[in-house]
Amino acid sequence: MITVEQIKQDHTPDLRRAASYHYGATIESPGGNEQNFPERGPGLPSSLELLFVMAASVAKKRKYIDGYINYGFTSILADGIEKPHCVLCFKVLENDSMRPMKRRINEMSDDIKEKVIQEIKLSPTGMFAIQLDESTDVSSCAQLLVFVRYVFLCDIKEEYLFCTQLETTTTAVDVMEKLSSFFTANRISRGNCCGVCTDGAPAMLGSKSGFQKRVEEVAPNAKGIHCMIHRFALASKTLPDELRKILEAVVKCTNFVKAGDLNSLFFQNLCRDMDSEYEALLFYSKVRWLSKGNVVNRVFELRGELKLFLECKGKTIY
Repeated sequence: MITVEQIKQDHTPDLRRAASYHYGATIESPGGNEQNFPERGPGLPSSLELLFVMAASVAKKRKYIDGYINYGFTSILADGIEKPHCVLCFKVLENDSMRPMKRRINEMSDDIKEKVIQEIKLSPTGMFAIQLDESTDVSSCAQLLVFVRYVFLCDIKEEYLFCTQLETTTTAVDVMEKLSSFFTANRISRGNCCGVCTDGAPAMLGSKSGFQKRVEEVAPNAKGIHCMIHRFALASKTLPDELRKILEAVVKCTNFVKAGDLNSLFFQNLCRDMDSEYEALLFYSKVRWLSKGNVVNRVFELRGELKLFLECKGKTIY
């Protein structure tokens, strides 16, 4: 059974704030010594009732959770309470305001999209260039991502334009249909497109029915280029022997740590005990951009923890 003294001891700071805000009562004297709540008076609950009312309000208070970072919110201390802090507009929100998260995310997304579209239309040159790629996620869902570059207020801006799902096939016809539908719905002139940047897939660079060829038919001034990141990815497939051996050792260590749940949990707890910035390694994937660099960087940042883990397991790198 919870006693009044336990409630006062566990939630004294919150009770002070709640009492001052709701009832004008305090439990702290000017000298800093704790006092009992006043007895029942006109319009004022008894001390026991007041404590339980405020304890219930403390228990129902919505707290900050780490999952908010997935939506662009970090934490900040405001009035002694951890609250969400938006990384875009730098506003500090109440924890209860994060409840209707889906609606707020949709509103923010629509607002940013409308802003980008208006800036494209108000561009002094009226021209813009697009960069797009089709990618399949872990759930086998094909998605088309489009970025746009344009001139606004004497500055070259590059912004995310939209992302949509390719329901059936991922041919040049499907990509062109999605892009044309977006431009038509938002009243953006396709003839003002002056550049198209894609990867080297045949559906994109085909000379007869590729996506770039179809764009040139509706926008004769559009120039097609091959994304340099894809070229870097192709060049990195042939590594010198020394670098290849290092990469193989890194991948071998990563696979050993993440091969089983026991090793993964042990390594995670080890990183947590050592106050590491990260608690997990990254898997290497040949089909993902810049995967080699990300894997090697994470291993380098956790090299001390990884060395200690391998020593504990009696595992050698080579």
